[in-house]
Amino acid sequence: MREINAGGWNNQERTADYGAFLIDHINLFEELDFKDDSGTTIIGLFSKLVHNEVIKEEFKKIDREQNLIRQRRVLVTPTLFHFTVAREEESNKVLRQFKEYLPQFIRLSFVTDNLEKGFYFGDRERFLLGYIHSILKNGFYVGRSLKNTFLSYSNSQLKNHTSWFLSEVEGGINEKTIIGQMGDFSKEKNILKRYARRGQCFSTTKNMFTLRKDEVVMDYPDIEANGFCFSDGCGFIHPDAAMEIAKRYKFTNVSAF
Repeated sequence: MREINAGGWNNQERTADYGAFLIDHINLFEELDFKDDSGTTIIGLFSKLVHNEVIKEEFKKIDREQNLIRQRRVLVTPTLFHFTVAREEESNKVLRQFKEYLPQFIRLSFVTDNLEKGFYFGDRERFLLGYIHSILKNGFYVGRSLKNTFLSYSNSQLKNHTSWFLSEVEGGINEKTIIGQMGDFSKEKNILKRYARRGQCFSTTKNMFTLRKDEVVMDYPDIEANGFCFSDGCGFIHPDAAMEIAKRYKFTNVSAF
């Protein structure tokens, strides 16, 4: 896309983001015949849509709504890596906290060649487990130098063979900083439970309001019996906070108590 780059779209981060948004919009919603000169077609569509007020407003919506992001995905099949255009979806605690580094986060899914959820435990598919393990352990590259390494996953992502990867960029965010902001997981010696704890921060959530430190009580004891912790992962919420959430989402009943 030399003609588009020549227009200065990559000179500033904001205009580069808008340019990428337009390209994704063209790929998602415009009909392109790649048997013809699709490059010329894309340039024409780009020039036509760049001043479209409806598209501009759609682009700005992500900035106004902190619970929404535009996220690209990588679909890994047994034969190739399929890079998708960015789609609008809900965010999580980690992505909201490090929103300025959002381009470093990649959502990766292991799928079949039909881009469907795969099952890899049959005798004929068992060799794919080694392939999956290699990617999770060693990461993957975009181009020759952009390495992406495994970061974490939410509990729902685990069921769908999906996880978060992080691009290694000079001057960017790294795994140690991200995990350090999520909490102290060093006391959990079971590796699966440790990742389950980390995964709670990557679960899709909505940010309602920010509490001051003096508004949060951290020393409520867990409910334990017979060697089990029944309040593990649970917390308390003040009735006023629950009512505020209920009003915002027009809930008629609040069942938190």
